[in-house]
Amino acid sequence: MRMVPEMQRVVAVDWSGDKGPGQKKKLWAGVWTAATDKVWLEGGRTREELIGWLVELAAETPRMVVGVDCCFSFPAWFLEEHGCATVFEFWQHVAAGHGERWLHRECEDGRFWGVRGPGRTGKRPEEFCGPGLHRMMRRTDFENKIAQGQEGGDPERAAKMMGITPKSPFQVGGSGSVGTGSLRAMPWLMKQGRGAQRAIS
Repeated sequence: MRMVPEMQRVVAVDWSGDKGPGQKKKLWAGVWTAATDKVWLEGGRTREELIGWLVELAAETPRMVVGVDCCFSFPAWFLEEHGCATVFEFWQHVAAGHGERWLHRECEDGRFWGVRGPGRTGKRPEEFCGPGLHRMMRRTDFENKIAQGQEGGDPERAAKMMGITPKSPFQVGGSGSVGTGSLRAMPWLMKQGRGAQRAIS
């Protein structure tokens, strides 16, 4: 039987898509370490500083897991549309400037919603309503919550998920939107992975 090493540290990051200096007030990390069996909060860092700090922690305690409250990808059809075969290719695509372009209020792609601008109403586009609702979410988000409450779903499972509403990564503005934070996390997730690998090896 293969033995799994005990976890040394767990970090839960309350992420933010804030582009300005406000991110230092909005980015928080809750840290638990096995050595002390206590949890403490860390704040006051920019996204760049936070990722650098996480890489340092990974060097100190390789058996560490980090959770970040953002979407790590978009629906598969959107990745295919942009020629990305893997999520890692998509992160590179976002980091190449596409993420900030999609977030711009003058973005010509009307599928990104929640922000008003030329050609954008700020409302969910028609193609993501009714029968197209599933297209604006990753399959796991749709199947775990929304599909269970529809015809043919599991009422018991739907009841357990009550109050847990997945958000579309295409929503980049408005209450509960996750798109902005996700698009501004993906380039850092890519860099963290490389840095953490160097630190561990």
